[in-house]
Amino acid sequence: MSRYDFPHIIDNTQRGTFVECPTKWRNSFVWNRAPVGHNVHLHAGGAFAAGLESTRKAFYRDGMSEQDSIAIGLTRLWEFYGTFEPDERNKQKGVDYMARALVAYFTRYKLAEDYLQPVMVAGQPLVELTFAEPIDVAHPQTGDPILYAGRFDMFATHRAYGVNFVNDEKTSKQLGAQWIKQWDTAAQFTGYCWASKRLGLNPAGAIIRGIGLLVNETTFAEAITYRDEWRIDRWYQQLLRDVKRMIQAWETDTYDRAEDHACNNYGECLYTKTCFHRDGDARLLSDEFKSRDWNPLAKDPEESR
Repeated sequence: MSRYDFPHIIDNTQRGTFVECPTKWRNSFVWNRAPVGHNVHLHAGGAFAAGLESTRKAFYRDGMSEQDSIAIGLTRLWEFYGTFEPDERNKQKGVDYMARALVAYFTRYKLAEDYLQPVMVAGQPLVELTFAEPIDVAHPQTGDPILYAGRFDMFATHRAYGVNFVNDEKTSKQLGAQWIKQWDTAAQFTGYCWASKRLGLNPAGAIIRGIGLLVNETTFAEAITYRDEWRIDRWYQQLLRDVKRMIQAWETDTYDRAEDHACNNYGECLYTKTCFHRDGDARLLSDEFKSRDWNPLAKDPEESR
């Protein structure tokens, strides 16, 4: 049995990582190791989400003007982003680009005119929703149900369709037909629909808005994807099987290593260089890598914000 604790909370990132490469999952979420430095994609996305949330709350909850609401959102975005400096490869995810993108977003999707309007509950707009729902698998150490958790930007009503959708925004360097198509099979949004139903909400599916971060402009794309009940049930049964396999790997301290396309997804796996060394596990525990706790409920899950 592993001398490390098994995670109490599972999210889509963990499940996807385990399916991709169990050793990568162990490194990331059991040993809780990550390369020294900061993940610019998580950080920039978190700052953008913080700006969205503050803008929407100022407008829909507090009744402020669009201009003042956006100003509040920009202030929150800058506060969240802080003094972090991205490298040259990722300069489009710098704070100035993210601020420009936030203004462009609410220029395109004006708060009062947007066909997506947040569902209101007791005077509160359902923005920046987090969930942590028990699943039918017991934690191997405590015996309590393992929680499946996540967060998304808004639960909204489609004015024209008259139905509700999970809504999430994604920043990207490139948008197009493939960007739109990928969400039809994205387990992340099937899980969001499952959780929404557990919370007493009834989404028809998800609407994902893409924000393209180009050097000279901000572009947009949108995907509407539906989730039938049978697909949600199938996703849930798969989740249970995957989590049980995680437990088996943890209990035996045996993690398969997928030396194939998983090593090169999104450029290169963060742990590839440790797999090239006979003493890679020891290297992973050295000063080249830092300890970090993954928090699926945070805007930047590497930080406890």
